[in-house]
Amino acid sequence: MSGGINREHADALKKSRKSISGELYPILEAADGEIIDGYTREEAGWESRRRLPQIKSKLDKLVARVLAHQRRNMPFTERRDLYDAIAEELIESGIAQPEYETRIPEERRNLPKVIDKMADILGVSEKSIATYISDKYKRGAAGKRELVSKRGIKRSKFQIRADVLEILDQKGEMKPTNLMYKTNLSWRPLNQHLAFLYKKGLINVKGSGSPRYFVTEHGRQVLKLYSELKSILLEGEDDSSQFSSNTA
Repeated sequence: MSGGINREHADALKKSRKSISGELYPILEAADGEIIDGYTREEAGWESRRRLPQIKSKLDKLVARVLAHQRRNMPFTERRDLYDAIAEELIESGIAQPEYETRIPEERRNLPKVIDKMADILGVSEKSIATYISDKYKRGAAGKRELVSKRGIKRSKFQIRADVLEILDQKGEMKPTNLMYKTNLSWRPLNQHLAFLYKKGLINVKGSGSPRYFVTEHGRQVLKLYSELKSILLEGEDDSSQFSSNTA
């Protein structure tokens, strides 16, 4: 599976490799020589390569390809295709079970759900996986069930309320039904969280017959503090560092 060749990017890389910066990032290869990351750099004539002997199976390659591309803004469709391919491989290999399957054979009942397993492997949130992966891999009807953590524990109230604030900040005014689907919450818990946020002055509402919620200035300040806290706690975390312990 190729990430595709960006001709304009390739031309820029041809020039950069002759400059003082040289070849900043080597082409990454799996144990069998298949390129994991660097199709465009190869097109540009880069010579530096790094063999990753621990990357052997198809699943290893797919996961490594996602992790290697964390440093760039991968197009939505490209990331979705990669996530779908990983999901299929996990299911076919008997490592995980589908999210949507209602009648699971007894020998598969103890397997983790595919989104849970992918979040564990890729080191990202289940919400992030669900954002990109195709609908057929998502659990149940959209918005009718809360996503749970890797250990099967529901998101904390803290996490859910932060999610509500982030979504409202990004989308602006929203009807509660639209917010319900965006937050993956059922109707009753959503309204409980909205009532709490409203009481704290973090959100406000317009209209009565068709209410629309929005973040207040106080809510934005709290959201900013939350973002800063996440940044501090996650500072220095780099998925690509998983490759640093192995050299060609």
